[in-house]
Amino acid sequence: RKHIGGIEMLPRWMPAHAEALHIYNEVIAALPQDDLAAKALLSKGLLLLERSEFKQSLEAFKLLLQRFPD
Repeated sequence: RKHIGGIEMLPRWMPAHAEALHIYNEVIAALPQDDLAAKALLSKGLLLLERSEFKQSLEAFKLLLQRFPD
């Protein structure tokens, strides 16, 4: 979540889904075979599922299963 208007004194009410997806993509690209990438792929898939982006969510889960079959 982000602070309202970017002012840190205000509470965090604004969702930061776009920023989270960007960070997940960077982690996945930087550490493709690391456990952190598996967590990032799972979190990315769940976030996309929450946002009703079903095709992209399914792609993230498929990539997770391909890279980490265990």
